[in-house]
Parts: sequence; structure tokens; C-alpha cells
Amino acid sequence: MLIHPSYFIENMLILNYWYPSFVSSLFAVRQFGKLFYMPEKLFLTWIRRAKR
Repeated sequence: MLIHPSYFIENMLILNYWYPSFVSSLFAVRQFGKLFYMPEKLFLTWIRRAKR
């Protein structure tokens, strides 16, 4: 089975443009997660203590 060249080029373009942006967005989400995770955790423990 022969793969059409334009299809291959299109996939390469998608990988070149979409994949790095996807990775950088994942990294950004991780960084934001580190910022938001700790306060959220503290807030949840505070709520649990208040409920008791």
C-alpha cells in the first residue's frame, strides 16, 4: 500500500505545529497545577477541619 505524499506532508505539518504546542500547553498546565494544587489542598483540609 502506497501512502500519498501530500497526506504524509500534511501529517508532518500537523506534527511540527500541533505537537510542540500540545507539549508546551501540557507543561503550562503542569506549572499551573503546581500553583493551584497546594492552595486547593490546604483549602480542602481546612473545610474538613471546619466540618468536624
